[in-house]
Amino acid sequence: MESFSRLYEQTYADMVWLAYSVVWQWEWAEDIAQESYAVVCRKLVHLKRPERFMGWLAAICRHRAVDALRSRQVKTVSLEQAVEQTSPERVSGDGELVRDAVARLPQMYREVVVLFYFHGMSYQQLQQVLGVSQHTVKGRLARARKKLGSLLESESHE
Repeated sequence: MESFSRLYEQTYADMVWLAYSVVWQWEWAEDIAQESYAVVCRKLVHLKRPERFMGWLAAICRHRAVDALRSRQVKTVSLEQAVEQTSPERVSGDGELVRDAVARLPQMYREVVVLFYFHGMSYQQLQQVLGVSQHTVKGRLARARKKLGSLLESESHE
């Protein structure tokens, strides 16, 4: 139990940010992360390869977040509410414009952008959390940046 407690402390913030990148609402992300740990705690005996704990936990958290969206347990949040839920030091000036563009990205790109730029995860951490190769992480980030550029470009012409 002590080991699980340490794992929780080391990975909780990552799981909240992962859930947030899907549901785009901070309080629900925290709830989803908590629920994910409850599931993991009950099913920990089924984990055959402990070195894959982070990927397993992340997969459970992502699935719970996607399921919450599908079942509409997560209420739609306006951009203003999403900005208010983010710490003030992360949003300023054109930050709202950027967050609006990020919110309009497809989930797989929004997820990688939020985790990389907002939460500061490394390529290696993203690889573990998302369960994909570093090559895939880099590709998604490149495509996300390109899509963000297009979205921001179109916003500046309106």
